[in-house]
Amino acid sequence: MKAWVLGLILSLLGLLIWVALALVILVPGLQPPLTPAATELTPTKEITIYLGEVNNEFAFGFSPEDLSVPGPDIIVDRGDVVKIILINIGEIPHSFGVGMAPQSITDIVFEDSEIPGSRAIPPGGESEVVFIANQAGEFYYICTVPGHPENGMWGRFIVNP
Repeated sequence: MKAWVLGLILSLLGLLIWVALALVILVPGLQPPLTPAATELTPTKEITIYLGEVNNEFAFGFSPEDLSVPGPDIIVDRGDVVKIILINIGEIPHSFGVGMAPQSITDIVFEDSEIPGSRAIPPGGESEVVFIANQAGEFYYICTVPGHPENGMWGRFIVNP
């Protein structure tokens, strides 16, 4: 291979690397997640959420008296270590996760933000999740028990940049 062809290939490869690096820095969705694992960090935001039933619908609330469908907005900042304490005041098991859509239990966004429906919180039980809100945007917290999000058990989870 001629030296000028090899030089051209190496120059193009270098340019490609610079473009990729610029995209990762300038486009927020392409930034790598913040580390380390959330469970090793002290929470910067602590929120208590009550889970239960109201008027034949499933609901969330910041207190036992204010359960609503959909649940109240949760607003945090990107990089917050979020601790959510979950208290089931309902008569059936409920769970929790933060996903991309209000009625989808398959697209959990933040690692460690989910209590799967298979490990649902029993009536009268408590649990918690701790995770890093490492992406800015509008997401949804949901009950991951099948059928519960479709019956109103979701709320907006907003992560400010």
